[in-house]
Amino acid sequence: MGLALKWTAGMIGSICLLAACSDDSATSSTPAVAASGSQDCMPADLVIHNTSIYTSNNDQWSAEAVVVRGDRILYVGDNGGAAAYI
Repeated sequence: MGLALKWTAGMIGSICLLAACSDDSATSSTPAVAASGSQDCMPADLVIHNTSIYTSNNDQWSAEAVVVRGDRILYVGDNGGAAAYI
């Protein structure tokens, strides 16, 4: 397995773990409201979409997309909400 593939797999795994362990339920709902009310692009460092993400959050067990900027998870939800960050 190449170094780039190992790094990518490690990043995806880390993000999934962070999303699953987060106890901040506002993280998943606040950006979705901002994204739906704004037509401007809010660029992110990493957008993972069109996938299945297990969140372990009682209010939202799974998601299609996750958005990261810096060391913060900005959005966890559906592909439509993540589109504002692409």
